[in-house]
Amino acid sequence: MTLSTANEIAARSSRVEFAPCGDQGCPLSLGAPQADSRGPLCSVVRKDLRRDGSVMTDDLLELEERGWQALSSPDPVRFCEEWLADDALMIVPGMIVDRRTFLHAIAHEPPWVSHRIEAPRTVQLTVDSVALIYRVAAERNGQPEYVALLTSVYANREGRWQLVLHQQTPMP
Repeated sequence: MTLSTANEIAARSSRVEFAPCGDQGCPLSLGAPQADSRGPLCSVVRKDLRRDGSVMTDDLLELEERGWQALSSPDPVRFCEEWLADDALMIVPGMIVDRRTFLHAIAHEPPWVSHRIEAPRTVQLTVDSVALIYRVAAERNGQPEYVALLTSVYANREGRWQLVLHQQTPMP
């Protein structure tokens, strides 16, 4: 995220808070870290609320997209360690996976080579929690396309949007 993007968000929001991540090589910055007087800015620690208190769909979608980008990279664990809440659960076909198991699994799985998020929408659950629902079509080398309906629930904890629950329903 660039400082100009942060300013655009601030212009359409009543409050936007940033916190320094402290990691100069942070993958959340999408390239060279951008900084203000407090240090690098990470979208994962951003709290974007509209004046009416509802979360901006575009900003959570951007965070979800960064998750997919991380899962498409050679080192997805680094981003996911920050993205996932300590108590995060993943409901994937046939099992429920905790954060630790998920981080171990993604370190050993081939990356996604392409993905497409379609028809995203949000449901605000509370002031500090939002469900992002969408359809995804994704591919890994040598495997058939994976098409599924996904729900990612984000919670704002101490000014950081973190993924707390992710559920996948494969399409037949």
